[in-house]
Amino acid sequence: MPGPDGVVQGGQVHKRRSPTLTRRATTSLSLAESVLQRFWLRWRHTTASITTLSCISAVRSAADVPFRQRIEKLGTSVKVYDKSKGQHLDIREIVRTLKWNSQLYFCGPTRMIESGRRAVQEFGVDENEVHYEAFSADTTGDPFDAEVSNRAGKIVHVTREETLLEVLKREFGGDQVESSCEVGNCGTCKINLKDGTVEHRGTALTTEQKGSSMLSCVSRGIGRIVVEV
Repeated sequence: MPGPDGVVQGGQVHKRRSPTLTRRATTSLSLAESVLQRFWLRWRHTTASITTLSCISAVRSAADVPFRQRIEKLGTSVKVYDKSKGQHLDIREIVRTLKWNSQLYFCGPTRMIESGRRAVQEFGVDENEVHYEAFSADTTGDPFDAEVSNRAGKIVHVTREETLLEVLKREFGGDQVESSCEVGNCGTCKINLKDGTVEHRGTALTTEQKGSSMLSCVSRGIGRIVVEV
């Protein structure tokens, strides 16, 4: 298990760039489909004295629940929705009834993340109180060009199957552009966007940040963009 400065990401431990469970909120609610449960179990015991923590999990069957015996001992703090029993996780209702001063954590596949985003927008939840960890990301798309303004204006071409991150590492060296999760969760690969239009993907940037930054591991330019690394 990671220490207080790490997060679980796809089976690896990374230094913290994306949010971890906070002690400042009165309530922390995790909606997890697998790996977040492990991280949450650790944090529950270190913050339970000052924070209310709840974990909601959606599984195909009870057999899919990791640490099942340990989780059952946590009682009402954990709610498991078992699809094999006809149970359904209603993300919209959970967000609608979210308590004041709560931190909400989503961890799951794209369909779950998108359902969470829609509900959060519908009910006006502050985006700083919501955190996402996606399992995977679609990185393909239309080809585009990127002018790198602080590298003598060099123009690089990104093909349909490549990511901007891959091209930047190839052109300027792997140590010139940092990266970690490479699915748009952690924000390590964020670069400055100086001009142009971007199809933003991933979960690490706020709406405000998208105006001047992009995640080079998943987001794609439209036509030609100007960036700074």
